[in-house]
Amino acid sequence: MPKIEETCTFRFDGLRGGLSVRALTLAVTIADHSVRSDIEIYAQTHWVDGLRFFDCTLDAMVDQASAERSAAISRSLAYIEARGDVFFPWRLKRHIGHPSWVHFDEKADADPVLTPRIPCVQCGAPTNCAATAFCGSCAQLSVGPLSTALAEALRELEQFRRAAARRPSGGG
Repeated sequence: MPKIEETCTFRFDGLRGGLSVRALTLAVTIADHSVRSDIEIYAQTHWVDGLRFFDCTLDAMVDQASAERSAAISRSLAYIEARGDVFFPWRLKRHIGHPSWVHFDEKADADPVLTPRIPCVQCGAPTNCAATAFCGSCAQLSVGPLSTALAEALRELEQFRRAAARRPSGGG
């Protein structure tokens, strides 16, 4: 028999019930994994600027199958909006011209809490990227001086090559 603290009791539409924490975790995991696939399977697909949008408007009055597909899409959208997309490895975005069209945008960094915060070499602010030494502001400010220094170094290198080419190569 489960302990009282390992059981989650709930009241829904006047009904009262209880689930173990393990069963509740499993139910949420299944729901998290199935909501996107319900939309991808049942909604019509539209390609706009290389992005795959799903039209979430279905005429539920056509037949029983359309009503079931429409209900599955509506349930999935309601679940995503209620749960929020912070727990998913993607974000649900709507088309600006057609609000009923949705697009799943994969998150670049699924878990930003665990990523290392590399400090900017100039100001110490986090860069949020291991590939760069500057934060966004310092990178914008340093583009001019860096390009000038690079151009000067290239000029000096070219002068060195010309001087080396003029030297006689004989040993002597």
